Amino acid sequence: MDNTRILVIGAGVNGSICAAGLLKAGIDVTLLARGSRLDFIRERGVVIEDPFKGTRTVARVPAIGELRADDIYDYVLVVTRKNQAIDLLPILAKNESLSVVFMVNNPSGPDAYVMALGIVARRLTR
Repeated sequence: MDNTRILVIGAGVNGSICAAGLLKAGIDVTLLARGSRLDFIRERGVVIEDPFKGTRTVARVPAIGELRADDIYDYVLVVTRKNQAIDLLPILAKNESLSVVFMVNNPSGPDAYVMALGIVARRLTR
């Protein structure tokens, strides 16, 4: 079995669906959430409702409230709104995970990411 560890940052609809699907596929996945959403996921799991099929499933995805610098994942999937992703960049820059994938809707382009990711690029070349 694959030992790939994935962190999904963003426990909204899209991040929750990604995390639940990865868990169902047998992937070691963790979901980063905050506040009452974190509490809800820890107590009740990720609840996915399919209005087309009329089904409701619960995925018991492990959840954390913060990303520590030494908590290493093979992939970090950032599934948030643009402004939330920008706010996460300093946290991601401190973390030692090497593969970060941004899954955000950003019609204004990547300039803010490129500027902030320069910090990460410098860290990788040390």
